[in-house]
Amino acid sequence: FPVSCPREGNRKHSLPMTSTTSQSLDLDRLEKVRHLPGKIVFRCPGCAAEGGDRSGEHGALFLSTGKWSCVRDDDHTGAIFAAAGIREEIDPEERRRRWQEDQARRRRERERHRRQEAAKSALPELIQRWRWDPVEFWHDSPTHPADAADDPRLFIASLFDPEAIVWTGGVKQSGEMHADRWRSVSDWFNASTEEVGPMVTPSTWRPETVSRKRENIIEAPFIVLDFDGKPGWKPRDQADLDRHLDESLAITRWLKEDRRWNLAAIVHTGNKSLHCWFDHPGDVLVKSLRQSLETLGIDKSLIGHPEHPARLPGQVHAKSGIISRVLWLR
Repeated sequence: FPVSCPREGNRKHSLPMTSTTSQSLDLDRLEKVRHLPGKIVFRCPGCAAEGGDRSGEHGALFLSTGKWSCVRDDDHTGAIFAAAGIREEIDPEERRRRWQEDQARRRRERERHRRQEAAKSALPELIQRWRWDPVEFWHDSPTHPADAADDPRLFIASLFDPEAIVWTGGVKQSGEMHADRWRSVSDWFNASTEEVGPMVTPSTWRPETVSRKRENIIEAPFIVLDFDGKPGWKPRDQADLDRHLDESLAITRWLKEDRRWNLAAIVHTGNKSLHCWFDHPGDVLVKSLRQSLETLGIDKSLIGHPEHPARLPGQVHAKSGIISRVLWLR
């Protein structure tokens, strides 16, 4: 499988490198520095002086050789050295370490592409085989959704221990002024419906917590898969939304029945997203899943971020005006 960046010989302008092994660059003195597989790119000072390279990709330092230049104009090598060059002997062991790190990055990139291609190839058959009809999963729900569809308190009580400290509130409700957003599950259950939500985190918190920072989390018992569609996807009509829902439910059923992930809840957010709550399957399985998130239409923002809020049921979505609903709840 190809890696994300072309090899040096495949560049549009293949130019000779004129830097020597006794010269290196102080990257802190360069603009728009980015680390990519096999190289570091930056804004070429020579191009910048001419008003060019605003995207910061003409300057390149190749990690396997330590050589660098401007890929657009080799005459700019002097300008690069004048801006950030330093003269030093690079230790052979350091060069070897850089080479080994670059090889490891390349292997990870190949593995990522392998998993993505495998997921793309398997997805149509997976969706066909594990299709989960809405009527079927509605009746499969251990807690009948009709009893819980609009009550966020019952949703929280179904998932967390009664004495666990849980945060609910708006995305920006964190800090001393919002200390009341951290309460025990029992307290939330006895509160009025209007006090709860609109969001909740899939985690439990330390007593006296007033900030939704990861270091304040005691445990992250759940992982929430946000089926938001592939990057850039926008539904054109209701048929698009229905197809997205069918695909999301099929993937959820596959994880539940074939991969043996423990399903806890499914919430339709009221817009295009489906939030599927699972008992956390462990970091190894989550890392494996991460390679295929885009192919499966899962937003990566909730993966590995237990402090990130997810929508509760019974909440009006600001974009659609539709109330979020529980579709499945244990």
